[in-house]
Amino acid sequence: MTARFSVALVLSMAFASSALARSLEAPKPKPRPAGTPGVGTALLRGAPEIQPGKQIGFYVWTDDTGLHVRWSADGTPILFAGSLKLDKKAGALVRTNLTAGGWVELQDNDVLFSSTANGELDGFDLALPAGAGVGLEVEIDAKAADLNLINLGAKLAHPPKLPIRFRI
Repeated sequence: MTARFSVALVLSMAFASSALARSLEAPKPKPRPAGTPGVGTALLRGAPEIQPGKQIGFYVWTDDTGLHVRWSADGTPILFAGSLKLDKKAGALVRTNLTAGGWVELQDNDVLFSSTANGELDGFDLALPAGAGVGLEVEIDAKAADLNLINLGAKLAHPPKLPIRFRI
């Protein structure tokens, strides 16, 4: 081996090992939590006006007491189901219609629900810490809910896609 070739080989090996070391030390990107913002919190503020028995849909809003999720049918039996994934520990979970069928339960950091509504209003209230990330999936009659049937906040805005992601 010539001296020039040996120096070039040593330099290229040093450069390659230095680049490899830097790439191994580079911080890994953090996974996106369930509640990575997707819907602005302003859209979720304030209780909507709901007409039970007249409108089919989900209603989701926040206020100073936490997160509120409701569903209503137009008088025909409709199955409402879904899950709420949280990145922080939830507080109290309260079912709003104890005479309605179905169930709402808290499992670790998830709220799961399934209920058939006829014309009554059903849903739940959930206390959440400030900054909690939320991912909400909803179904109507075992299909992903039509975005036009999901109403956010007092202005009844519709989400751009499912799952609905936001921070409290």
